Amino acid sequence: MEQTIRVAVPVESGEGLEALRSAHFGHAAAFALVDVTDGKPTGVTMLANPPHSHGGCGTTVNLLVSQGVTTVSAAGMGRGPLGGLLAAGVDVHHDVESATVAEAIAAIAEGRPHSFGSDHVCQGH
Repeated sequence: MEQTIRVAVPVESGEGLEALRSAHFGHAAAFALVDVTDGKPTGVTMLANPPHSHGGCGTTVNLLVSQGVTTVSAAGMGRGPLGGLLAAGVDVHHDVESATVAEAIAAIAEGRPHSFGSDHVCQGH
């Protein structure tokens, strides 16, 4: 049985699977939304990160959930967006090693990143 997930990866620049990952979820210029079927990317859509308003990263969390995101791969994230994603049922992976979207997707397919825990959150958020 085919398993498809939609992974959001925060990016700094570039397009598609070769886009360079952002070190921080909330400060990313955009997100690469990657459809992954049976561990292989089958499509990529770029989505601009909306400006932060009074709700902080809540707007971004809601946008990703509305786009069908089931998984997020991030190197850095504050407590607020982490809580919002987890409450929405999104799996959040902590990955500080992948430099590009393609590397982040490969890491998930290989089961390398760990769940993003409270010990990984950025301080001051």
